[in-house]
Amino acid sequence: METLFWVLLVLQAVISGFLSMDIAEKKGHSSGAWFACGFFFGVLGLIAAAGLPIKQSATPAGASFLKKCPKCAEPIRKEALVCKYCANTFSKEQVIAELVASLQEKSVDTRLQALEALRTTSDSSVLPHLVRVLDDAGSQIKNPLDPAVRVLNKAAQLLEEFGGDSVSSQLFTILKRGGSPIKMNRIIEILGKLRDPSAIPILIGSLQNSQVSTVAAKSLEKFGNVAIPDLQEFTNQAKRSERKLAEQIIARIKQAPSA
Repeated sequence: METLFWVLLVLQAVISGFLSMDIAEKKGHSSGAWFACGFFFGVLGLIAAAGLPIKQSATPAGASFLKKCPKCAEPIRKEALVCKYCANTFSKEQVIAELVASLQEKSVDTRLQALEALRTTSDSSVLPHLVRVLDDAGSQIKNPLDPAVRVLNKAAQLLEEFGGDSVSSQLFTILKRGGSPIKMNRIIEILGKLRDPSAIPILIGSLQNSQVSTVAAKSLEKFGNVAIPDLQEFTNQAKRSERKLAEQIIARIKQAPSA
């Protein structure tokens, strides 16, 4: 009984840490510091993260994110379409190529600035690059406080905002290849938000992995009634614990107001 108590205590601390980190990250605050806050202070850390003010996404115009205008040689932001000094213009393709190249930099801040700038393009051609960044950053993560988590979350945020079916198929490939639980859980969250029906079998298969099953269950619930036939079929062949989880998902879907 005592062992169970400590296991539940640690599990609650880890969940609170990740939730606090996610909330703080979306508001522009340090993910590492707020993971620690949620981990050690639990619900109080979550409440504090929820009360954080949203930081403006203004990024510092550091030298690492400047380019030289080929016409007047003045330094301007890499995402600039028009030089503020001489009015020289850059094509959207040129700007995107510049930003994509910045995604290969070692500096976390430079990659974050490039991702933020790519958000303004709303161009589907950047989606494969975002998937690659997510995959690479996820592979670099050694612990929840790793700076690469910030890059992973930013790339995931953009994929959730303007991803599509083509993104889902690329994410399937990464999931099948495996990796750190942090990366796998983030990908599963994206699939749940994109709601591509072709992801349902993949997510159901993830219920068999204890490291990602909780997130997979939540993502499946987002599909609503569409996921029920596949879940019911899964219950006919799954192990007892997995069958029970699938039945719980079906029950929650049926109880949801939108069901």
